Amino acid sequence: MNKKSKLSTDNYKGVRDFYPEDHRIQEYMFSRMRKVVKDFGYEEYNASPLEYTEIYKAKSGEEIAKEQTYTFKDKGDRTISLRPEMTPTAARMIAKRNRELIFPVRWYSISNIFRYESPQKGRLREHYQLNADIFGGVPEKADLEMIDLTHRLMRNFGAKTTDFTIRMNDRRILGSLYDIHQIDEDDRPSVSKLLDKKNKISEKELIKEMTRYLDKERVKLFLETISTPTKTLEDVGQEHPAVKHIVSIIEELSVVGITNIIFDPTLVRGFDYYTGFVFEVFDTDPDNSRSIFGGGRYDTLISLFCDREIPAVGFGLGDVRLLEFLKSHSLLPLNETEVKVMICHMNEHPYARSSSVANVFRDNNIPTEVDISGKKIKDQISKASKKNIPFIVVIGEDEKMKVKHLDSKEEREMTIEDAIEWITETLITEGSWQEK
Repeated sequence: MNKKSKLSTDNYKGVRDFYPEDHRIQEYMFSRMRKVVKDFGYEEYNASPLEYTEIYKAKSGEEIAKEQTYTFKDKGDRTISLRPEMTPTAARMIAKRNRELIFPVRWYSISNIFRYESPQKGRLREHYQLNADIFGGVPEKADLEMIDLTHRLMRNFGAKTTDFTIRMNDRRILGSLYDIHQIDEDDRPSVSKLLDKKNKISEKELIKEMTRYLDKERVKLFLETISTPTKTLEDVGQEHPAVKHIVSIIEELSVVGITNIIFDPTLVRGFDYYTGFVFEVFDTDPDNSRSIFGGGRYDTLISLFCDREIPAVGFGLGDVRLLEFLKSHSLLPLNETEVKVMICHMNEHPYARSSSVANVFRDNNIPTEVDISGKKIKDQISKASKKNIPFIVVIGEDEKMKVKHLDSKEEREMTIEDAIEWITETLITEGSWQEK
């Protein structure tokens, strides 16, 4: 094959290749996610990324269903989409077995999501996302748990409470404001979408767009009210069920020490299926002051699939924006290899001998690599150092072997039993020992 006919090494626009060092970081994030949600009692589920397109047309939102999905006809002339989000799939699965499940159900998944949109900072055409949802239960308590879980997730990644805020609202409050300011029912979805992207457009542009639905004076009054939490609460009234719910959540969370909460009347969230309580986590770094992830309550979604209404609340945490947050706050761990020992293979020794020694280390929970490069010992040691492998072992003629800790430069001649003990103790001290 000549040079001109070589295939491109570029990947598809808007998706990523995960080289080992990238995959280690991703696995670190996934393991932290799993640890927290499992501690709260959530069970893992998954499904195919292929879904019938109609489930997104029904409730996800017109922009997502029509403009952001990878949609095609299969050979049976069925319209299929790669999932742009996980919530409708979870709702479908719950509805399918709604008479068998024991409620409340706590489920989570870490799945890949596909959106056909222009790649930009924080947005790609494919990403991985933690979804955590509660189906059933007392809505007020489930909403509290969602914020508790969200807060613990962020803290488990090492974030301080000053690194992020959790903004909350309730769509029922927004509905009351629409009533007060006499915004037509037909115009409300469009106004909500404008509010949802308010941080992405200028105030002048927002006002201009709003005048499609209200005259300039009413636009001014509406935006003044919705931009001032105290004015919103005053106009809607302290006895409004949604206001009482938000106030109760803030008060109860403060009891358990979660105080980085902000009531934001302009918070909408983009999905059409949200019915009440919504929230988003925001980075407080002025250089990255944006939403990291969010969620909310969707009490009517499951009724699209069955003759039963099951209240539900959940959130989706994408790996792209989380990674940006962790990088900007220096919260990522050192990108270390899992291999802890390199057996430097000498050509005069049969491979079987190096392999048998390596297997003894592996049997004792020490990941071990045998060098098969055929290079000199000093080159093998250099390679181990570059790969951040902490120990090298050179097998001798007798039962003893030379073991060297590359960081401290300490070298010992010892039996394999003593080597296992020294290596294990050192790894525990360094904090890189993992029980299996």
